Amino acid sequence: MQTPTSVRIRISWPAGHLDASLDGTPTSQALVKALPLVSTARTWGEEVYFGPCNVLGRLDGDPGLLATVRDGDPVRVELLDA
Repeated sequence: MQTPTSVRIRISWPAGHLDASLDGTPTSQALVKALPLVSTARTWGEEVYFGPCNVLGRLDGDPGLLATVRDGDPVRVELLDA
């Protein structure tokens, strides 16, 4: 559920995208200032990595969509308009 102060982002790759809501943490604020960013996906089983990991929010959609991310896919994270 989105709170009035949460920031929404979009994570996209060639086969799809998911939106996410960020918590109001210093890490989230730093991420927003750095957006958009592009990295290369790395997969391990059903897990997808595209950079250093720090829990800072939650996906707003079905995380099962991440199964379409393939190792080496370009991954883009961008700020969504409020």
